[in-house]
Amino acid sequence: MTATATEINSLVEKIVALAGDMTPAELAQCKLLLGVAAGGLAPRGQAPVDPERAAALKTIIRSLAKLQPTGIAWHGKPDFISDGTLTSLRSEALARRRDAEQVDRYLLSGGRSCANELIASPSFKTFLKQNLAEMEPTGQATYIYYEGLGAGLDPHLDADAFSVNLILVLEHLFAGSPSNLIIYNSDGQAERFLIAPGEAVVLYAGSTIHAREDLNQGESVTLLTIGLKSQ
Repeated sequence: MTATATEINSLVEKIVALAGDMTPAELAQCKLLLGVAAGGLAPRGQAPVDPERAAALKTIIRSLAKLQPTGIAWHGKPDFISDGTLTSLRSEALARRRDAEQVDRYLLSGGRSCANELIASPSFKTFLKQNLAEMEPTGQATYIYYEGLGAGLDPHLDADAFSVNLILVLEHLFAGSPSNLIIYNSDGQAERFLIAPGEAVVLYAGSTIHAREDLNQGESVTLLTIGLKSQ
């Protein structure tokens, strides 16, 4: 039997009430479990067709929305990224690719001098002050590489160091249809966003179920992600 809207709302309220009695560490674990569950309900970013699984995903997403802000906080071409800065970040990402670690269906490498200098730059601080005044960097930055057919990332939530995540697209190469960033709305439906190189999105990634759509043959995406947190 498919859950009704009333039943979903009732379950959401119970989850939120339970979370209200949790310690910060317990809440982080709860969110982690919810994110893992979402990945199982929507493997490879495909919204579930089965009504029961769709209702379960909707329950998870609505519960998270009650616990913390969700969705996109900012999207556009950041004025703190000049052509020269973008070139430097691309060069560092290429150098760091040699030591990147395979994680599931993508590669990951820590940011180094160029990324760290960007985080500490006056222009980045000005950007935060003007657009995200309540945010400050966590000091964590990573390069992420999606390469070739089948690369991607299942629906998930980010760790606390990237609970608010600035995702800057450094390069996106493709011959046919490009893959997208997927964000799940409050109805559990996948919304797709194509972010161009040099553009960025700031996502409430620790409370918004999101994914990277599977890449096509010959496609590659290189990202810089910068963790943010509330002051």
